[in-house]
Amino acid sequence: MSWFQRQGMGNNEREIAANQGRYLRAAGVDAALGALAGPFGVRRFAVRFAARNGRVQIQAIEAMPLRDGGGPPPPDPRKKHQDALAAALTKLWKNMQVGPRWSRGVIGYLRDRTDAVQIHPLFDEDADVATLERLPMPLGGGHPLESPAYQSMRNNNEHHMTRLMSRTAMIGGDWDVWELDGGQLRLHLDQEVRRHRCQVLGVLEVDPGRFTWVVDNPLFGEPDVFTEPNFSADWNAANELGLLTAARLEADWLFVGDLEDGRVLFAAVY
Repeated sequence: MSWFQRQGMGNNEREIAANQGRYLRAAGVDAALGALAGPFGVRRFAVRFAARNGRVQIQAIEAMPLRDGGGPPPPDPRKKHQDALAAALTKLWKNMQVGPRWSRGVIGYLRDRTDAVQIHPLFDEDADVATLERLPMPLGGGHPLESPAYQSMRNNNEHHMTRLMSRTAMIGGDWDVWELDGGQLRLHLDQEVRRHRCQVLGVLEVDPGRFTWVVDNPLFGEPDVFTEPNFSADWNAANELGLLTAARLEADWLFVGDLEDGRVLFAAVY
């Protein structure tokens, strides 16, 4: 008899899964897994763990790169997110001592390009026979910012992006007020007003972290990052995309401005 069957206590599979979900949320395991997975991207990985000396230790993170990009979680060199996950798993282990006990386990984590998440926990002998290959594939293809085509284009334009970044840093944000009217950007510095031709690119909602193109038509036909209307992204990824787009448009620098509603606007400036 498997761990899942032993702990069923007469409940059906849906009830058992719902009960496990409550335990995971109460311990913060879902949030810790999300932090480990990073702010965006398609993910498919499994975390193995075991209880030792009163706390849970992470034994391995199993993952393979996906064809369309993504798969493993992003680098965690100081193991900040792994340590937070271990703490959440320890809380889960302690909470479950009063009911469905376990001493070891594995959690499969899936996130597709729309940011829909699936978490698959298994414990004791059920975890022993679990493999990464049995974890389903995320549906819908890769995330636009992780596609091999985008990564290749970014690498090929690195020199131009670096030049734009340097130019942007030199100009800085010394203006008091900025205005954008049609294709013209006006920067107010004391008594001086500087006018620049510009192309608005898009806006970033910092929380929850989503980039939206603000153009009438896609600026380029490929890769998908330019034709996808909006997608999850953090500030670093959105800024990198802005620099790449400005480089391809042969702009002089990248304007980044805060909007009154908390969003961040990106524009290529000439």
